[in-house]
Amino acid sequence: MKFLVHVLAAILVANAPAFCEPVPQINDIAQQVRPRRSRGHKRKGILIERPPIQVRTSQDDCADPTTAQEFIVGFMPNDVYHSYTTRSDFVNEATTIGTNWSLQGPAFHAWKTLPPTVPTANVVAIWELANEAGQNDRVLVAADVGADQPYVYGYLRGIIRGYAYKEQICGSVPLVGVSRPDKTDHYYTTSAFEHDALVKQGWKDENVIVAYVLPA
Repeated sequence: MKFLVHVLAAILVANAPAFCEPVPQINDIAQQVRPRRSRGHKRKGILIERPPIQVRTSQDDCADPTTAQEFIVGFMPNDVYHSYTTRSDFVNEATTIGTNWSLQGPAFHAWKTLPPTVPTANVVAIWELANEAGQNDRVLVAADVGADQPYVYGYLRGIIRGYAYKEQICGSVPLVGVSRPDKTDHYYTTSAFEHDALVKQGWKDENVIVAYVLPA
């Protein structure tokens, strides 16, 4: 009888399920786990990492900011309208024509002439169009370089005041406008605070970005 019991015990141990096997030790597991090799190139036993991918940035298409000129806000009190150009233009008109400009300070920086090193696809011409209905209002409108004068109903006389970016690149900021239809006047700014303050004071938000200029 004892012999039969020993035989049965031996059979049970031999057929025990896997979960009854001894738990492997941590050291045994660590020996089975090998560190993953980097996916670099290997030369003479030395691991050489792949160079990082160079991402082309818009800085390659930037105009020289040191050649951008300061554009001034000029106001004509008698006819009630604003104009935007360089200080030298205002000084010249005041002296040679007798235009009574009131200069209200810097507005933004842009290029008076087309930047020679920048693809024209990145640049727009800023046109200033004058109203022909006896109101003397001025609006700023952007157009592709080399394109005809943009059409705005009632605004026929136009002049290119300068050049700026078509998109927000190279540290540029949006130039936005507000208007007072009751006074037939338009005003443009890069300051969100100034824009919002004028809207609260009764000016109409034009909801249009003229171009992207450099801050004043």
